[in-house]
Amino acid sequence: LAYVPKVGSTRWPSARWKMWKRGLLILVCYKAITVVQMFDLNEPQAIVEVLLWKRFPDFSEILQFYAWMMLLLPLILPAFSRLTLWSQLFVAYAVGLGSYLLEGFDFFGVWQLEAVLVEYPVAFCFGVLSRGALVLFGIALGQTLSGREESKLVLSAKLAKTLVTLGAVSLAT
Repeated sequence: LAYVPKVGSTRWPSARWKMWKRGLLILVCYKAITVVQMFDLNEPQAIVEVLLWKRFPDFSEILQFYAWMMLLLPLILPAFSRLTLWSQLFVAYAVGLGSYLLEGFDFFGVWQLEAVLVEYPVAFCFGVLSRGALVLFGIALGQTLSGREESKLVLSAKLAKTLVTLGAVSLAT
């Protein structure tokens, strides 16, 4: 939400670059933490497999998700922030539905790609698409609650209707 107001302004290029640097830093820290945590209890080959995304440990995978989202959000935010509230919610729902439909797809035999994008049953990993839908919903919700151009009362009513609608749609599927 802190970056959305900067989209389209003269501050956006520096904010975008800052997000990419932060995403890369988180990704490097994720790998460093993984090595430190695995160093005493695992063979060097197991550590190398984790560094090459051949295995996913369960203790720091949330950092990998944060890193990928920080790398992808600068590409998504310019278009997403120009959408209306309903369009943003539809996009968030479509991303979530897309991740659900892709769960059966084998990603050309590359299970690591499946784990990173939509989660994989035998690997502990936060899927970028499946959890990314929640991030997009959160951005839409944050923009609504922070008040774009309309009064807070109108936005609160829209938010209540939106949440009821999404809840009903979620229960129906």
